[in-house]
Amino acid sequence: MTESRTVDDERLGEYLRVAIMVALLAVDLLIIYEQVKDRPDVIAARARLVAAISGRLKRARELRRAERHVVWEAIGVVEEGQVNDES
Repeated sequence: MTESRTVDDERLGEYLRVAIMVALLAVDLLIIYEQVKDRPDVIAARARLVAAISGRLKRARELRRAERHVVWEAIGVVEEGQVNDES
């Protein structure tokens, strides 16, 4: 029983150590970001990144809009065909 507890305690200690390192790394990254966020090259890089992401999202949104338009046109054609067939 004691040996099992020691292994679990060691594993818990290792997880705790890794969690602390990750938290401190996140704090370091925030500090570095605060120091460099107003530099012109960082502003330009952020703008390029935002444009790349928003461009893809905008193209996807336009594609969905076009697909919906085609579907509604097809529904209209099918409904008109059914109406004409009944006459």
